[in-house]
Amino acid sequence: MTHYWAGPIVHKNNTFDKTSSSWLKFALYLRRPSALCIYNIVERPKYFSMSKPLIIVESPTKAKTISKFLAGKYDVEASFGHIRDLPKSKISIDVEHDFEPKYIIPPKAEETVAKLKALAKHAPEIILASDEDREGESIAWHLVQALDLDESKPKKKAKPEDSKTDEVKVDADRVKRIVFHEITKTAIEEALAHPRSIDQNLV
Repeated sequence: MTHYWAGPIVHKNNTFDKTSSSWLKFALYLRRPSALCIYNIVERPKYFSMSKPLIIVESPTKAKTISKFLAGKYDVEASFGHIRDLPKSKISIDVEHDFEPKYIIPPKAEETVAKLKALAKHAPEIILASDEDREGESIAWHLVQALDLDESKPKKKAKPEDSKTDEVKVDADRVKRIVFHEITKTAIEEALAHPRSIDQNLV
């Protein structure tokens, strides 16, 4: 049987000849072994490794609108408000350690947290864009904790509950806080150009 080359042309500088992409798709349709091989080794990682910066807002409606403004350059997701709470079934403060509150991720937020954590793991930037008020600042602080972005915490397996500490330490080049007063393209771009850190005085 004659085998025809159906994969993209790979040059020495690892660039691709895009004119062959249609042949690759056709060969994949025919299940050519050579095409499947080159797709799995070269093409597939190219598409799955290009993670985008992650923006987290509170509302899914706001996420959808902002995503349109940014033309696909960012992954924009919603936290659906608060993602941690105090447990109601037992004492929620540690009386032996300066009455520190103990937080849990409620069942209704577990799926959202798992999704955000997976996206944050590979995102080159995580941009916390919750509202500019005490509640929004608190949500941003809790996102840092729940998504394991706090570098002051020892790396260990996640527990169902977590103590609150006053300060969080994050990679300032990767984890940023932005705020805006209106949902317009200009306001979003201005906010992205001037990020800040979480204001601990508001948490």
